[in-house]
Amino acid sequence: MARTSQKKSSALKKKIATQDIADEKNFREAVVAVVTSGLTPTGRPRFSLRAAANQFNVSSTILTARYNGRGTRKEGHESQQKLSKPKEVVLKEWIGAMGRCGLPLTLTAIAEYASFIVGDDVKVSWAHQFRARHPDLKAQ
Repeated sequence: MARTSQKKSSALKKKIATQDIADEKNFREAVVAVVTSGLTPTGRPRFSLRAAANQFNVSSTILTARYNGRGTRKEGHESQQKLSKPKEVVLKEWIGAMGRCGLPLTLTAIAEYASFIVGDDVKVSWAHQFRARHPDLKAQ
């Protein structure tokens, strides 16, 4: 039974991730449409944010925030992550190199190398989350 709910949870996460990508694309296209429409003499966009939100089927509140320079929720939390994006790339390349050498990695080994990169303690639970963020990687 736990296996079935785990599969459903995984499928739901993939569906949500796919929807997030589509929404993000729509937000970017809406912002581009507003910016490329030009400005009125009063300094407002010719193509209103509300009209763009309706046309691209996105939230007008979030579209306004993005237009004004606020990033995504994911971008807002980057400073709270253990590894920065460049350090995650280094870790991912190391995992790939070890795999090409025929050395299978455990999540514990990944956590230990991440601790080495960061200079701080990284738990195995972090390695689980890292693997979830990078489904192309294989680890045990």
